[in-house]
Amino acid sequence: MNSRDLAYFKQLVIDRNYTKTAEHFGVTQPTITYAIKRLEAELAAPLFIRNRSHWELTLTLSGKSFSKHA
Repeated sequence: MNSRDLAYFKQLVIDRNYTKTAEHFGVTQPTITYAIKRLEAELAAPLFIRNRSHWELTLTLSGKSFSKHA
């Protein structure tokens, strides 16, 4: 597990926005997207529910549990 991916995840939990998180770290939005996908693959569980129609980002139960330990 990559410590940078964990930092991105923790900030994304706060921001609830991929673009804001990317700006916070000075990286591109796809960098954050790929980091979250790597974590989800490693944990074999989705961490966020992405509602593209309302631009909402919500933590799943797995995401909530993981955020307590990250």
